[in-house]
Amino acid sequence: MEFTKGHGTGNDFVILPDPDGTLELTPGLVAALCDRRRGIGGDGVLRVVRAAHHADGVALADEAEWFMDYWNSDGSAAEMCGNGARVFVRYLLESGLAAPSGAVLPVATRAGVVRARVEGEGVAVEDAVGPGWPALRSRGSAVWRCRARPSTSGTRTWSARCRPVWNCPLSISPGPRSSTRWSSRPG
Repeated sequence: MEFTKGHGTGNDFVILPDPDGTLELTPGLVAALCDRRRGIGGDGVLRVVRAAHHADGVALADEAEWFMDYWNSDGSAAEMCGNGARVFVRYLLESGLAAPSGAVLPVATRAGVVRARVEGEGVAVEDAVGPGWPALRSRGSAVWRCRARPSTSGTRTWSARCRPVWNCPLSISPGPRSSTRWSSRPG
């Protein structure tokens, strides 16, 4: 199995080039690859596959040639990782698999299409597009999605705000200390 290691803003990734989508990833294989003592070690796996060759990317193949098949180090498939997206795009450019069109490179993810802006040696992920989800445009921070819903306890309802916490969407509903709710589930 061919691999490359990539690092982006404190996260490291095992990059698996698989343009034609022939490599079958399993949760066990991903966890073994990311194991820092017995594997290659990493915060996650980035499989580089053409969108047309991945079940989660085929619907986005008209918008982006490449699909970032991102997996967390525990073996769970994930929608998006901002640091991973920047490493993914840098890999595409350095390996000659892509060249930015007008300094912007679209990449398909499980969260939708992100657009990476390439500025010299830097890569900034500008937005994530997904139905009903707000987009965060920010240099140097992870792209995140969250659908804020009010939280109800008994007869009280609190509004919710979405905040990026590492690469996980976190909805926080402020209220009395004993009833503050934390949810890591989007929507």
